[in-house]
Amino acid sequence: ISSLIIGKFTDTSRAYYSVTIGMLVLGAFALAECGVSLDSDRGNDLRWCLVVVAALVGPLQPVSTELGVDVVYPLSENTVLVIQQLFSNLLSALFIPLFKALKNVGSDTIDETEMFERPDYTFSFYLLIVIHTAATVF
Repeated sequence: ISSLIIGKFTDTSRAYYSVTIGMLVLGAFALAECGVSLDSDRGNDLRWCLVVVAALVGPLQPVSTELGVDVVYPLSENTVLVIQQLFSNLLSALFIPLFKALKNVGSDTIDETEMFERPDYTFSFYLLIVIHTAATVF
């Protein structure tokens, strides 16, 4: 639903770059809120934050595709889609084993001062926030 709403807005306004940056910034804040909810063991808040992240990050692919098509105008839209899909698949194939390897970082040691145990993938989740923020800035 968010892809349809944001897609309709960007098609009428043609502000692809601004919408992409806005979704990335708001998505970074929503991911940070998910991290806070993950650390404080608030399951219901975490679910709603993840829904907000999905609504903000989901439309990025079609909006960035339209931006890429406008930038490389003489080339076909299929070229942009193939290059985007290729790099998306390659990066996900690289990041999934990395996140799995970092699964227990920070959660396998129990400190007496901590009041709760951190769930698995906490460090990987923070790394995802850093990667998302770096993509927004650069």
